Amino acid sequence: SMESINSSGERRNLTIMFADLRGFTAFSEKTAPQDVFEMLNTYLDRMISIVLLEQGVVDKIIGDEVMAVFGMLDDQKNGPRDAIEAAIDILTSIESLNRDRLQNGQTILQLGIGIATGPVALGVLGSRHRKSLTVIGNHVNLAARLEGANKEYGTKIMIAENTYLDAKDTVEVRELDLLRVKGKTKPIRVYEVMGRKNNIDESTDKLIKQYTRALELYRA
Repeated sequence: SMESINSSGERRNLTIMFADLRGFTAFSEKTAPQDVFEMLNTYLDRMISIVLLEQGVVDKIIGDEVMAVFGMLDDQKNGPRDAIEAAIDILTSIESLNRDRLQNGQTILQLGIGIATGPVALGVLGSRHRKSLTVIGNHVNLAARLEGANKEYGTKIMIAENTYLDAKDTVEVRELDLLRVKGKTKPIRVYEVMGRKNNIDESTDKLIKQYTRALELYRA
């Protein structure tokens, strides 16, 4: 609960997720306001329900973007796994929503998710008039960057190496690249989440193996 958090700030090892709807601003420009809010709330409702189900805390909703924190409520070590579970479920849920919307001739939106894990500053931010619990730090910025980087890589869920290492026994991934983030000299390894462990089809499995081999050759 918010009461149990040291309001003057503390450092905690947490997992941060950013989930953002692609093309939403363009859609909202040419759509009646009530349709914009109805559509957005349908998507947000699905995303947020799943975050809460996986022990996540919704930190902020900025228009069509959700920022969530995992590892705050339960054991911190489960944060990475909970966040990845949530991301996979959110994607599945949004894909089924999109299928329904397509059949009804309605606009659909794609999703991008970025996840990173590490020490962040956790505390209460604001003024006398309005306060909220939030997290601040490099790993927060990194999660936001990875969410945006999905556009460049044509991926849906991108996770940082720290998140992967803590959850590798539960997830199938494809190593994407080494990314250098602004302000950091050492690049970090990033992965695309392909599905739950031992729960991907043969063609995806083949793709991962071929891609990994190609990446090895490219680096050599």
